[in-house]
Amino acid sequence: MMKVFVLGVPHTQTMRAFNTCAFTMKAWYQCQMLHRRGHEVIHIGVEGSDPECTENVAAISRDEWAKFYSHPGEKYYTTQTDGNYAPYQVLYASRVRAALDARLSRPWEAIIACTWGDAQIAATRAWPNLSSNRELVTATPGPNTAFSKPTLGCTSTTERKGSTGATAGTTW
Repeated sequence: MMKVFVLGVPHTQTMRAFNTCAFTMKAWYQCQMLHRRGHEVIHIGVEGSDPECTENVAAISRDEWAKFYSHPGEKYYTTQTDGNYAPYQVLYASRVRAALDARLSRPWEAIIACTWGDAQIAATRAWPNLSSNRELVTATPGPNTAFSKPTLGCTSTTERKGSTGATAGTTW
């Protein structure tokens, strides 16, 4: 059995009512799939989220979230992270990090699934007791998504030097 942290996205609650957001449903289904396979699944996200998991941690209150975001109805989701949304994103990242710190004694004891990017990746950067993130297993959006810019990427323990000296790695 593995311990897996699935990070909900900052602009929605991880629940079926947000089923038109692909990143929200990615978190929802990861929780469900891994939990049903017997793994310890800890979801960290916005209060009111209801994924199938072992523990559901509210890093952000519903009221804090509602000051910036809401269900879009028939409109597009607001996914902005800069400008007026920047303080919320920083708060989200710091609270997610605090929730991870409270539940991890050794970073290599769990997998952290970053289902979206930006604030999630900021929350998983460089633990102080590590020489590098090479000891931290993080699963980030793939290289073809809008949120996986080289400046935001996390390293995973699957990275290794090949016989040619080139780095080979897997990003989920």
